[in-house]
Amino acid sequence: MQLVQVENLEVRADGGMKERILLKDISFDIATGERIAIVGESGAGKTTLLRAMTNLFPSGTGMKTSGRIFIGGKNLLDATKLLPRQARQTSGIRYIFQEPAHAFNPVLRIRSQIRYLLAEDHYNEDAFLHLLAEVGIEHPLRTIRQYPHQVSVGMLQRIIIALALSGSPALLLADEPLSAIDAIHRNRIMSILLEQCASRDIALLFATHDLRIARDHSQVTLVLYGGRLVEKSLSEELFSNPLHPYSKALLSRASDHSSPADRTVQTDRCTIGTGCTYYSRCPISSPSCKDEEPGAVILNATHEVRCPYSK
Repeated sequence: MQLVQVENLEVRADGGMKERILLKDISFDIATGERIAIVGESGAGKTTLLRAMTNLFPSGTGMKTSGRIFIGGKNLLDATKLLPRQARQTSGIRYIFQEPAHAFNPVLRIRSQIRYLLAEDHYNEDAFLHLLAEVGIEHPLRTIRQYPHQVSVGMLQRIIIALALSGSPALLLADEPLSAIDAIHRNRIMSILLEQCASRDIALLFATHDLRIARDHSQVTLVLYGGRLVEKSLSEELFSNPLHPYSKALLSRASDHSSPADRTVQTDRCTIGTGCTYYSRCPISSPSCKDEEPGAVILNATHEVRCPYSK
């Protein structure tokens, strides 16, 4: 069952004399309970895409979002422009940000912050303590009575997951949910998140640099480069047979086991100009790629690639 429909999503940043396009022509669907990964190097637009889903940009940054995001028959972007806070609260969408240690006020106990954040959701502490136990916190009450600096990063991330899951949202947006977690605990926390989403039939859209997490824990993968969606496919198909030249390079580097750092991809930032965003790095480009922006090639119902030369 289709839950969310994203159509022609675009984000521009007003830089004064020159406006920059950060995302352009992003379209995809999310089904109820579906797990979708967003991959791409730093600067590709992963965080921008997740924030654009609810128009969640800091005021004064000059970020402008356009396009359509339908959920429950309504365009969420229209609602967030008029009544941003109310629209986000009623949309059934929750967000997990990067860096759990930065998500809490250091001078307030965790318990008081939870009460404040969930006040409008008719906060029930017993129910929330039970949810904390479900996400792997052995002593929930003792944990939330502490200050953030007294709790490990892994525990803070579990609390954030519990906060996001409270109220059983329809869609959970997770921006690098494991970035601050050591490798030993990543799979465990990801498994907890997936188990909780599955038990509540919550769809999950998450960004990650770790391609193994995307391969193992998603049904669909979106590949971003330079603010464009260059390939989207069933994860199993993408990781076994990537077609876009950038997807091939990304996955090839991730499969190189010469050092742990090669398993995550962080390279130069890129911005949208004319023509193909990957032109300067593409091994199969033609002269026309520099000036002509490629359209999406629909290979089948589950696989789409933005390159006419992909094979």
